[in-house]
Amino acid sequence: MSIEKVIIDFDHTLFDADDFKVALASSLRQFGVTDEIFWGTYRHARDLVGKELTYSFEKHVELIKQRVKIDEVAALQALREILSRSEEFLFPDAKDFLGRLISLGIPTVLLTRGNPEFQRAKITASGIDKLVNEVIVSDKRKEEEVKKIIEGMRGIIFSVDDHLDETLAIIDANPKVTPILKRRPDQSPERYLGIRMLNFRTLNEIRDYLTIVHATHPSYANEN
Repeated sequence: MSIEKVIIDFDHTLFDADDFKVALASSLRQFGVTDEIFWGTYRHARDLVGKELTYSFEKHVELIKQRVKIDEVAALQALREILSRSEEFLFPDAKDFLGRLISLGIPTVLLTRGNPEFQRAKITASGIDKLVNEVIVSDKRKEEEVKKIIEGMRGIIFSVDDHLDETLAIIDANPKVTPILKRRPDQSPERYLGIRMLNFRTLNEIRDYLTIVHATHPSYANEN
């Protein structure tokens, strides 16, 4: 069988969400928003409402206003300026990774969880939406979305993600998915010992692995 689909996560996999959030925090310092205030309110701004992730700049600034007097319009403008530069926060090998999958003719789905409006704005600003076949943004758990994506598929399906627990949930609900973990720099190497799961440090390493898999199997087009 050949690779029929690669399902790819966005935050921390293709996109350096940590650097993005640091830039957001920096943009508000001019308004007297300290790092303590930013990160303290950020945690509440991204809290679940029911089962939904609801982070937005508007919600975050509203919480900040409860801690410090701030020009709401100017603060939102500063945050949106950082959002408009989302392409700068892609990992250096993200575009090359997706470009290789395009070259190999492997269909790709970008699957990310979060506030759909906010996540789509970030993805569009990054330009990644132009390098994948489909973008799915959901506030539901990923394993539910993966089940719908892979229904009826016969070939090899890979899931590329940075989140170990989320990946375990995906493969538990969808055993025919082959997981690939992109190791997070904030996790020690010991975290990945004994997980019996493909795991790589960079997207370039994942790119090379998928290239080998593709080269050792006939193309999906030839099978049909």
